[in-house]
Amino acid sequence: MRSSRPQQISAARAVARRVATGVGSLVVVTALTVPVAGPAQATGKPRPFSDLYVASYNGECTHVLSVIKNPRVTRTWEPVGGACNAASAMAVVRTVRTLGARPEFVGAEYTLRGRPTGVTYAYPTTVTMDLPDGTTDGRANYAGGYFDGVVYRFSRDWTDPVPLFSTGLFLGGIAYDPHTRSLWVLDSRTDFEAGTGEIRNYAMDGTLRSSFVVRGGSDPQPFALAYDAADRTLWISRNRGFDTPALLEQYSTHGRYLGSTTTSLTGIVGGLEFALRHPCRHHHHSR
Repeated sequence: MRSSRPQQISAARAVARRVATGVGSLVVVTALTVPVAGPAQATGKPRPFSDLYVASYNGECTHVLSVIKNPRVTRTWEPVGGACNAASAMAVVRTVRTLGARPEFVGAEYTLRGRPTGVTYAYPTTVTMDLPDGTTDGRANYAGGYFDGVVYRFSRDWTDPVPLFSTGLFLGGIAYDPHTRSLWVLDSRTDFEAGTGEIRNYAMDGTLRSSFVVRGGSDPQPFALAYDAADRTLWISRNRGFDTPALLEQYSTHGRYLGSTTTSLTGIVGGLEFALRHPCRHHHHSR
């Protein structure tokens, strides 16, 4: 009988454990003077949010993809490859394109309503790193290596990975900001791994633009990151364990805590992504 609260291990390590045990699921966050905000302060209820695509799991072979909104689940589906297939990194524009978290998992393309298009994406052979969360600027996809802290750029079909820059963090979340053409990343180390719950904003060349610490730091473990272009806010999830409703928190890009919402999803969130509203038109790495 499993515990209602799993051991405090990183979600990437949980993925590794699921490989061995079959546990897991997927459901549809140049030197400059950098402003660093202190711990975010509470302000009240979160604002409404756009359709949020979520990858989550709640135990053995329970991966699902879902869409939630305020905070109701509006649709959910089993990923291509079955409920044991962990593919939580997502790039959402006119379709949803997922990438397997590790080489043994397969990614796939879906309509925004969750119907498979028949296109699948193999894990790139030149990367040997857990990639729990993803994002896109419309011309290229991006994912963060959990253990190496490297931000990788891919073609839109998740091929041709190129390391862009290293963050020194355990990257459990990544999101593209079309307003500033920059990337937000989340450090998902737990408190006993010396995690601080830091969110950073990087220019595409790796220049650190700003950072702040989420409310409560790394306890519970913050995981997955999404940017809602509708109101220019950031969303993260909190890893509170199996059989527990998924909790989402909202922040301004200046680090102000805007509130939290308990969803009707149960378990651990591995990836978050809003559909891109303003695709980048100047990037040449498309496919």
